[in-house]
Amino acid sequence: MRHLPIRHLATSALCAALVLGTALPVAAQDDSPAGGAAGRSVPVPEADALLTQTAALRDTSAALAPVSRLLDAVLRTDEGKLSPDQARRYSQSVREGIAAARESVRGGGNQNAQLPSSARTLPARPQTPAAELRASALDRLQTRADTLLAAAEKGDREAVSRQAPKLVTAAVNHLAATLLAGGLPAPDLPGLPDLPRMPSASGPVTGAS
Repeated sequence: MRHLPIRHLATSALCAALVLGTALPVAAQDDSPAGGAAGRSVPVPEADALLTQTAALRDTSAALAPVSRLLDAVLRTDEGKLSPDQARRYSQSVREGIAAARESVRGGGNQNAQLPSSARTLPARPQTPAAELRASALDRLQTRADTLLAAAEKGDREAVSRQAPKLVTAAVNHLAATLLAGGLPAPDLPGLPDLPRMPSASGPVTGAS
């Protein structure tokens, strides 16, 4: 089976999306009989805040997992072509995942989370601009997925080669918007640069202190 030349260009960026897009739903599940932290004794300090953060990551996963499966299917098939039935199934899966993430944005998502006091957190963000940024990222993700699906269903190899990297970029945009929206701890891996701040009316993006 021949793979599209664009596959190696998309793989490295897609790996970043897969980190959240495929691994987090299991970690986010709550299998306790009480159905959440509210109805039980929780041994972990500030567990509610941590559960809110986990929910934000789960919601990100909801959108990225079906997108990653779509990309994998298109990039592995001959000429980047999907059958009408395949295109329909992938389209439905992507739409459902993005709709779930949109519900989180409408409900405030992780914007109102009380972060653990021990965490080095990202600077506070105004709720409305952050929600708008996440909503915009989801809109672009849906648009890019629809465009790739249309090209793949037609078997338009050149269009698929153009659109696949754009969908990967849209997935990374969704990850970045979620991370910078506030409510999640800042990464603390040595060697990573400081994250930028969200744009605001008062000035351009600056480095986080």
